[in-house]
Amino acid sequence: MSQSLNQIPASSTILDCCFLVEDAFDQRHTEKLALYTNDPEFRAHSFAALVQLIHQGQFNKAILFGKELFFKSTNSMEKAVIHHWVTGCLEVQGFVVEREQWLKQWHFMDSSSHPWLRFIKKYQWAVGLYFDSHLRESIALFEQLVEEARQCGYHRGLEKCYFHIALIYKCLNQFEKSQNYLKLSASIANQRQSFRQLEKISEVEKSLSRSVWHLDSLLAETERLLLKREYRRARKLILYALRVRRVEQRDYSASSESMYLALVSLAFNRLSRFLNIYHNHISDKLIKEKTLSLAIDLQLPLPEDLTHELKLLRQTLGINSMFVDSDRSSSEFLGVKLNKVTDPEAIKVVQYLIKKEMGLTKEELCTTLWNYSYDPVVHDPRIYNLIYRVKSVFQCKDMIIAKGGFYRINPKYLNA
Repeated sequence: MSQSLNQIPASSTILDCCFLVEDAFDQRHTEKLALYTNDPEFRAHSFAALVQLIHQGQFNKAILFGKELFFKSTNSMEKAVIHHWVTGCLEVQGFVVEREQWLKQWHFMDSSSHPWLRFIKKYQWAVGLYFDSHLRESIALFEQLVEEARQCGYHRGLEKCYFHIALIYKCLNQFEKSQNYLKLSASIANQRQSFRQLEKISEVEKSLSRSVWHLDSLLAETERLLLKREYRRARKLILYALRVRRVEQRDYSASSESMYLALVSLAFNRLSRFLNIYHNHISDKLIKEKTLSLAIDLQLPLPEDLTHELKLLRQTLGINSMFVDSDRSSSEFLGVKLNKVTDPEAIKVVQYLIKKEMGLTKEELCTTLWNYSYDPVVHDPRIYNLIYRVKSVFQCKDMIIAKGGFYRINPKYLNA
């Protein structure tokens, strides 16, 4: 055994040795990795050889080699570590189906026998939820895993959990929370001298600084400024949003930005500019209806023909425009008279979804409908029940869809 390896206590388990290999990988310690790999007396030398391949960026080779090691190993702890790292390679390579199949190999291990095994199994489940865009479910599981990582003293796992929570909050546009969790992850990474993790954190922090004004946040802020009649600030923000769209190379139309730009033009008495944008750059009937409705809310002077067009749009759009008379007695939605509906929450959630083009998250639904802070354990069943009731009231099973953590009206009904 090499002199540096003599410092490893004789009582070290194979899992302890695997942790040493993980540390060497995270610290980019090439010499240690080579020592661990080339010394057959080192208890985790086979696992070290796998990690060496990953360190060199040979992911496909590592997957094949890791699977071979997994089925050869007779130690359940070593099997779990190898399984975990092969899963990571499959994620890096984007092999989604193969990852799902590989996760089924857990039946070869007794995951209830050791807290670290239970942690790793749940961690892979949480990562899977994140990749499938089940963000709320994923974050709830990662928060549980934070406590479990602390209990079993697995600092690398704690570092990874904080990092994934930061990524999820970034996806939810909650940038301050994302930054806080990145700091927690960075604190542990510094203690472990995990240079690899610190590089990842630095990359996310850079993207956060560019995303503080994410496109969706920009549009929400623009509408807020318009309603406060701060038209100059709103115009500046819209132009910035258009640049963000170009930078992010969004492949859908800029109807929302065009809507706000048209309204600002009308606010500055540039009717010809407003008409040009409205007729030539806004094709979505829902956006047309919202543009004209906002113009009325802002008390901007609309030509008479557009006022008439607004009435026609509201009558013909169907699900995405709830036609409401002044006395609210003729409100109708998908052919259902709202004054006949006895479930006020069902009506309320549809009204909110109509107004929110991008949809609402579970957190926003909780705040808007019930004024509660979202708790997935408590509120998920209530939200699922509410969506079921809405579909039952309007007798339309696919009128509301859930995608990317948002509930929204099914786009296929937009031109109904």
